Amino acid sequence: LFSFLKNNFETITYKQKLDIIYHLVKGLKLLHSLNVVHRDIKPENILITNGTHVRYIDYGYSCVKDEFPPCFATAVGSPMYIPPEIALKSKEFEMSEMTFEQLVKTDIWSLGITFIVLCFGSSLWKASDTDELLSTIISSTDEDISQKIDNIIVVYRETYNTPQSEIDTYKH
Repeated sequence: LFSFLKNNFETITYKQKLDIIYHLVKGLKLLHSLNVVHRDIKPENILITNGTHVRYIDYGYSCVKDEFPPCFATAVGSPMYIPPEIALKSKEFEMSEMTFEQLVKTDIWSLGITFIVLCFGSSLWKASDTDELLSTIISSTDEDISQKIDNIIVVYRETYNTPQSEIDTYKH
């Protein structure tokens, strides 16, 4: 997906984006129903074929529920796509408290950040290094995140002359 976006972002249609999102959600729902968490969802770990068919790849950090020894005690994933609670726990080395259900939620968060990149070509976070990035994620409030998304939308709408009706669909 990363290369696809890099090479085709300006020509990907609204329908294609929605199709990709649909397939990503469907695939993640299946993965979670099999009691597997991916733990590193990002555009670089999504293979896209035939324009909108997607496959999650790179299961190196994935975990299976009730696997022994538990793999939930380590912070993994790409910092740009991890949720604030994981960023905080990784800085404090307190991952042992994470449950499978919490890790399912982190997959969903990572997918949400991936959606933002897919739809608007930009991430929420800007930082010069990993420590700054983690601190930015940790200190972000819901209002900060909403404002960042609104700013991305304004730039996207102005850059690509996008109708407000399309933007409204993304926001819901």
